[in-house]
Amino acid sequence: MSPETWNVMFLVIRYVVVALILAYFANVYVKRKNIHTDIKGHLLEWRVDAYKIIHRWVMNFQSVIAASNQYEEHYRNILAPTKFKIGYQGMEYASFFDSPECLFKFGMEFNRMMNKEENFLDYSLKHHLTCFSILVG
Repeated sequence: MSPETWNVMFLVIRYVVVALILAYFANVYVKRKNIHTDIKGHLLEWRVDAYKIIHRWVMNFQSVIAASNQYEEHYRNILAPTKFKIGYQGMEYASFFDSPECLFKFGMEFNRMMNKEENFLDYSLKHHLTCFSILVG
């Protein structure tokens, strides 16, 4: 074969090999990006599940209990010297304030839930829930 034929064959092989190498690296990069996207998608699904669990748990305490008239008068006397007042609608409270045992059970459930779901919560929600637990507990 002539040297020019060898030159042409070398140029074709060189360009084909370069194109194959570039295609290989592009394929590896796209697969890596797909894996990262899948991981982020799974993390987002877990985060949404954690939010649903917390939302359902908090909605259990949505109903309130009205205090009896004797207790309400007693609480009005306690709160009279403070800036806190009981409004015209009367005094209502969440069911976990019924007894110290209920409040303790609430705190235990809350801490268990937070420990289980804390890896999937963003900072602001975790901060608000922690402040909530400090106010309640």
